[in-house]
Amino acid sequence: LILRGWYRKFKARRDKELLHQRISKIQACHKGRVERRVIRGYLNIITKTQAMWRCQATMRQMRVYNSAAEAIQRVFRGRIYGKKPVGLMSESAARIQGLVRGHLVRARKA
Repeated sequence: LILRGWYRKFKARRDKELLHQRISKIQACHKGRVERRVIRGYLNIITKTQAMWRCQATMRQMRVYNSAAEAIQRVFRGRIYGKKPVGLMSESAARIQGLVRGHLVRARKA
């Protein structure tokens, strides 16, 4: 009888410890899953913010490049088209320019 009582008490204590270990393991797994989900949300927010920042920086840099390209094109086109005398341009363009200039001169005098 004494050994049976001691064994039951020993087995009950061991079962309780095993149950406690198993429950702790399940809780740890669940807490880890929840924490990973929270971290994944933070990473998504950080990634979107970083992408937005990079987009803004790239757009700023592209504005600089575009203005430089426009300046180069403006100078180049000015050299090509500006050196041609009016007589070499198409006659219709020269006639339209003459009409517009004449109209502007008459408008200023009136």
